[in-house]
Amino acid sequence: MKKFDIAGIRLGFTYQYRPYFEDNIEPYRIDDDAEVDYTLTISTLDRIEPPLSDPIYTYKNRHMHHEEGYLIRAVYDDDGAVKILMKHSDDYKVNEIQLARKLKHRLSELEYVLSGLMFMEIALKEGLFPLHASAVGHKGQAVLFSASSGEGKSTHANYWRQLLDDVVILNDDKPLIYERDGQYYAAGTPWSGKHTINHNLSLPLRAIVFLEKGDENSHEEIDDEAKLKALLKNGVRPGNEQLMGHALTMIDRLIERVPMLRLKAKHDASSVTCIYKKLFLEGSGKCSK
Repeated sequence: MKKFDIAGIRLGFTYQYRPYFEDNIEPYRIDDDAEVDYTLTISTLDRIEPPLSDPIYTYKNRHMHHEEGYLIRAVYDDDGAVKILMKHSDDYKVNEIQLARKLKHRLSELEYVLSGLMFMEIALKEGLFPLHASAVGHKGQAVLFSASSGEGKSTHANYWRQLLDDVVILNDDKPLIYERDGQYYAAGTPWSGKHTINHNLSLPLRAIVFLEKGDENSHEEIDDEAKLKALLKNGVRPGNEQLMGHALTMIDRLIERVPMLRLKAKHDASSVTCIYKKLFLEGSGKCSK
């Protein structure tokens, strides 16, 4: 089992397929003799044994069970066989994903996506908040551009790389936000969307910018209610009640202590100039037409 340090979380991780993890996760690798806080193993099986207990929750072909100190989520195919099984101990220390071999060409992608979902729950337990965003590092600070899929957050982050010299993409899909000694940081992880763009780096968080498409570039401060709605919409929402409590606590603190804006952006690089002036030049923040 290889060992990794991801935003301060020490994870023993065994994965099966190379395309999404080879070279992508290795920068987070730590010495094999290091102790880990959590383990996550993934296996591919011809047949996955179904849980023996009655489900505590059912939605379509998805069942949730609790057996002997483990929460189990099972996904069934049309023939009634388990095709995906995810389980973790009540304290999240031991995590496992089983995939049915008949999923074939989907196995690599499912391994990447599902292991990311499980790790984000571990992160929530540890007090880190995963946000659906592209995280840009510039001048030793991080700016998170958060939006729903298709709103252009990756495109906007790439404009920053094109226009500015010292820009790094911490994570192009789900950076982690955490607090240390009164300062909020954004951190990269290996789970960073289909393009797997990320860096093993943490930077002080300058601001969270909620991105929308617009005919003209403009930005505005948003009130606490708008911040709450945006963070709930774009943050990870676990099914576990305890973790949801952690998430809501972190959201309250972020609303109170981290600057947040809304940016309506044209589909070109002029949107960078608009928000850059506001964040780094301390200007009036007016955007040129």
